[in-house]
Amino acid sequence: MTDLSIPFGTRFVQRQLDTTSQAAVARVERRNRAEKRFRLYGLAAVLFAGLCLAVLLTDIFIKAWPAFTQSRLLLDVPVTAEAVDAANPQAGDFDSAVRAGLQALFPAVSGRADKKAMNAILSSGASDALRQRVVANPGLIGQTLKLPVTLASDADLYLKGSATGVEAHTASFAAKVSGASGSITIEGGSGGFAAQLATLKKIAASRATALEQEARRLNIAAQSVSADLKASQVRLAAATSAGETQVAASYEPLVKKHTESKAALESQAAATKERADALRKRVADVSGAETLDTAMPSLLVAINGGIVKATSVSQDAITGDVIVPLTTDAPANAGAWKMLVVESPEDSRKIQDRQIAFLEVLKDKGAVQKIFNWPFFANGDSREPELAGLLGALVGSAFTMLVTLLLCLPLGVGAAIYLEEFAPKNRLTNLIEVNINNLAAVPSIVFGLLG
Repeated sequence: MTDLSIPFGTRFVQRQLDTTSQAAVARVERRNRAEKRFRLYGLAAVLFAGLCLAVLLTDIFIKAWPAFTQSRLLLDVPVTAEAVDAANPQAGDFDSAVRAGLQALFPAVSGRADKKAMNAILSSGASDALRQRVVANPGLIGQTLKLPVTLASDADLYLKGSATGVEAHTASFAAKVSGASGSITIEGGSGGFAAQLATLKKIAASRATALEQEARRLNIAAQSVSADLKASQVRLAAATSAGETQVAASYEPLVKKHTESKAALESQAAATKERADALRKRVADVSGAETLDTAMPSLLVAINGGIVKATSVSQDAITGDVIVPLTTDAPANAGAWKMLVVESPEDSRKIQDRQIAFLEVLKDKGAVQKIFNWPFFANGDSREPELAGLLGALVGSAFTMLVTLLLCLPLGVGAAIYLEEFAPKNRLTNLIEVNINNLAAVPSIVFGLLG
């Protein structure tokens, strides 16, 4: 049509492209620079996305790695005939054997509370490995076996640094101790413990700030509930005045619920603010010794082979109770003892100071080892975190995939062959094919969200 509309005899003039003039060369250079910038922008975007992905994967790996490690305790466990009968080793008291092995590392610990705290660092399944070995080989009865023992989850988290923060301070001065057991005093000279006292007050100040923020959050929540309460009261009054009995009855429990929630939140906020104010007052008081109760950070002193839990700290001395008895009451030289500041107060964590003391001694003795957590893949479900594993989930997923494969593969292949080779082309088969294409093309998460 275009050719026919051109008059006969018209000459076509070929368009001349300007590629040599200065303006043309400038345009080409600008285009090349723009394309180069575009490529650099694209490369920068790819590199930035790769960097973000690397940071994300690194963060996931770092945070997940502790779950794939486990702290264990190397013990010399005596398998006595009194604890395990050779005729029926399965019914043996292996728990007492493991506790005896732990007790051998702390022969001077005799108090009931201290023994209870010491045994609490062991898992309820600490004797499982011992049981398996002795049942498989009853000839081990009467021997002392060296084997790794599973620690409780709280002890494991502490050793991984997840339960609470701990600041270790190696003493740069000599100290005198007044005894080896009971309540003792550790003297460090003039101003020897000033740094530790300042650290304790600093941590207490941070905790007071956190408590003040929590009190403000509770007050805001109480105000929100108060607004809901007023709205419910207004609706209840309107329904009552209008004689709508059923509507009023539905608002009465709601008003009661909001009233109770408001009172509970206000009470929690007041108690939290009171605790924060008390800590602020203690931090501001620099006149004398600081009493370390369950609301304050803990201070443990590892000295002369024992552990002392500080109950009072001044700039010159520490008074405390001995948890692990000292081997001697001789003066401790500089650099031969240390102090541990446990940041979280004892009432805010699951692990006790006694248990921390035993774990620190075990670490110093080299009895604690960290291994890859192979049981995490071999164990099933358990109420004890340190004994729980993925086996149940892995087996369940495998069986689910197997059943799905057995059901879907023959049906899917058969339906595809029928629709492609034998089914007549009509509205029904077209509708089925369209739905199959939709299922294949649309991500399953979309169907899940719609469902």
